Amino acid sequence: MFVYYLVILLLSFLIYYYDYKHFCAYKKTWIAVVALILTLLAGLRYRIGIDTITYMNMFESFPKLYEISLTSYQEGSMAPLCFLFFSTLRTITTEFWIVQLLISFIINIAVLKTFAEMAEGKYF
Repeated sequence: MFVYYLVILLLSFLIYYYDYKHFCAYKKTWIAVVALILTLLAGLRYRIGIDTITYMNMFESFPKLYEISLTSYQEGSMAPLCFLFFSTLRTITTEFWIVQLLISFIINIAVLKTFAEMAEGKYF
């Protein structure tokens, strides 16, 4: 819980420093640091969330790339690219935290890029 308080404290300081005081020094660096911290916070969580354990069990049952067959795909109710993505990750690693960290990285970068495009330079 202490880690969450540190992140909130850091974000509060950065909001005060850059939004209220209007400083510009190292702003892009701090955006990257905050993105990395939030990615690590989301990706390295352990069994937090209602569906995390379900995803862990589902990942363990995924076939590896060399084990994929038409019946293994038809048994699941997943989009083809998602099935291929998880099968590829299952072939590379059996550790779910690595998968969770990678997914967190992809989603956080996509959200950050979307915010940066929609803000039109106002905040980024």
